[in-house]
Amino acid sequence: EWTIPGKPLFYATAMPRRNGAIPLVVTTHDGRPTKIDGNPLHPASGGATDTHAQASVLDLYDPARSKYFREKGKISDRAAFEKYLEQSRSHWMANQGGTLAFLVEPNFSPTRDRLRNELQKVFPKMSWCEYDPLLSSAQAFATQIGFGERTRLVPRLDRADVILALDSDFLDCGQGDLESVRGFSARRRVSAAKDAMNRLYVVENRYTLTGAMADHRLRVAASQIPAFTRALAEKMIAVTKDSSLGNVVGTLPAQTNPAKFDDQWLTEVVNDLVSKTGSSLVWAGPDQPVVVQLLAYAMNIALKNLGRTLTVREFPTDRRIKSILQLASDIGTGRIEHLFILGGDPVYNAP
Repeated sequence: EWTIPGKPLFYATAMPRRNGAIPLVVTTHDGRPTKIDGNPLHPASGGATDTHAQASVLDLYDPARSKYFREKGKISDRAAFEKYLEQSRSHWMANQGGTLAFLVEPNFSPTRDRLRNELQKVFPKMSWCEYDPLLSSAQAFATQIGFGERTRLVPRLDRADVILALDSDFLDCGQGDLESVRGFSARRRVSAAKDAMNRLYVVENRYTLTGAMADHRLRVAASQIPAFTRALAEKMIAVTKDSSLGNVVGTLPAQTNPAKFDDQWLTEVVNDLVSKTGSSLVWAGPDQPVVVQLLAYAMNIALKNLGRTLTVREFPTDRRIKSILQLASDIGTGRIEHLFILGGDPVYNAP
């Protein structure tokens, strides 16, 4: 009723992402979204977006989008689907949803959480499984070991003077987030004589966006990054004499054929990190194994970075959420009879 043809109408919204959500403002013309921008009123993004947010508006106009209900490959309609749901509902009610399962992608949407809770009240025995093919569980598991359940570590790159990235492409929108990118970039701008730039060390096996920004980059085979991290920790123990870090390294098995790394590079990065105690950061990428994650945490504690450049945040978790491996086991035993897949393509990307 209040639409003026040709005049844009703006909506504030948010795009869920792996580490939270991106606040957005969507421009619409005659009810059709035409442009996506960051919300300039939000302090985390300051009006910025990433490539995924910019590209998402094209999803609405994708000619390959599904246009019809389909049943066994043939075109059907909504009425047939709702009839099928109604027929199945009595069966689910009889077993309290014990044969019902949902497979979804991880999402921070409060609306979806509310709908899931309503479903679980009706079907308390149903299975709700979340799966992200690009998300490793090593980082979450290491954080749980080191800092307890329901915790997440958040790097504060705006406070870091010296940063060491171990196979971490935190400047890419796939692994990082807008707040981290903005925090790092802010320390790269010098507007007065008293301003100091941050320094970035990167250890990686491939050329990444973060590696392109590095002041000092060391190319290491992917299989050797855990050995490099251990050599770095041992060098840091020799400088800081930190017993806690020594205890962590002491729990690791002895290396039979230790790899050789550039000793001068190791020495310089350790000295630089130690010289900025409390304002340095060692950050391992999410694909690195648990041992690398734990060594990185131990080094940050030895450098007194915890609570400064590395903060611990508590977030709510639901113990009823299952993994795709648990779902596969339940399907294999015949317990699951009805599976709803909401987003994602497990036939293509599941292990």
